[in-house]
Amino acid sequence: MIPLTEAFVKKGITFWLDTDRIQPGDSFPLRINEGLRQTRFVLICLSRDFLKSSWGEDEMAAALAAKKHILPLILNSKALVLRKYPLLAARTYTLYRDPPELVADDVAKVVRPQRQAKDELHIVVESVHTEKLGNLHISPRVSIKWLSDRAQEALGVTTQAKAGAYQPFMLKWVLVDVKAEEAWKNLPSPLYS
Repeated sequence: MIPLTEAFVKKGITFWLDTDRIQPGDSFPLRINEGLRQTRFVLICLSRDFLKSSWGEDEMAAALAAKKHILPLILNSKALVLRKYPLLAARTYTLYRDPPELVADDVAKVVRPQRQAKDELHIVVESVHTEKLGNLHISPRVSIKWLSDRAQEALGVTTQAKAGAYQPFMLKWVLVDVKAEEAWKNLPSPLYS
């Protein structure tokens, strides 16, 4: 799925991918549940291999139980997938096709608001740690605290770190304009030193 995730990054679509987020030694079910809590949409990649996996079925059931917006993507074996899931034929699904940017376009139409108010700001946030991107459409009247909270949600970052102590270590995230240093250097020099 790397070409598709690269297409998502180019389109500014944020995503939670198990191979990026689950580290050796992590509890797979706990991390998947954490990912489900942090997302609004779940892209279910249906294929011949998915049909053979009971784990995929469990993930799909969890997404449905959590009342997430399900975006079915049929990677291959469309006839087999629709035979196993006949209700899917009545839903909107996407067929995987090349180039993956076409699929990313389809997903972007669903996950992004179609209309942006004239006074809204479009802010792209990026995690320097995970290199994930998040697109935010916000009113210019929101507080920095509100913006920081939405950025954390978009990037899927946590506010706690387990340090082996009685209580978790609390983290604070700071929004930094990556162009601020460049802008600072281009300011006219002060009239006095």
